[in-house]
Amino acid sequence: MPQIRYYPERCIGCGGCEIVCSLQRDGCISTMTSSIMFHVEEERGYFGIILKRSGGELMLGKPEGVEVKRPGEITGGGSAKPIAMRPACDICSGDPKCVKYCPVCALEVEQ
Repeated sequence: MPQIRYYPERCIGCGGCEIVCSLQRDGCISTMTSSIMFHVEEERGYFGIILKRSGGELMLGKPEGVEVKRPGEITGGGSAKPIAMRPACDICSGDPKCVKYCPVCALEVEQ
């Protein structure tokens, strides 16, 4: 199954990925059901994303790299709690909107 790949060095922090995901899922902007969550780590001075993958894995993207973990394994750089109850990414039935609408190509589909 294809997965979303994140390139943190390209990300500009617009949060559009989270908004377009919620719009695709709900038909309105309500980021509470988005499968991707933009987060800001104020203490460390950076931003990144958390993507809930199928099977419950979380892809945590931050400037120092990308990790895939289970919700209880995340330490620093964002909490899994807000995204744990959200639906997993379904790749928008093969046409992921977050990838399509990212203005800097920070997200891509990998086969």
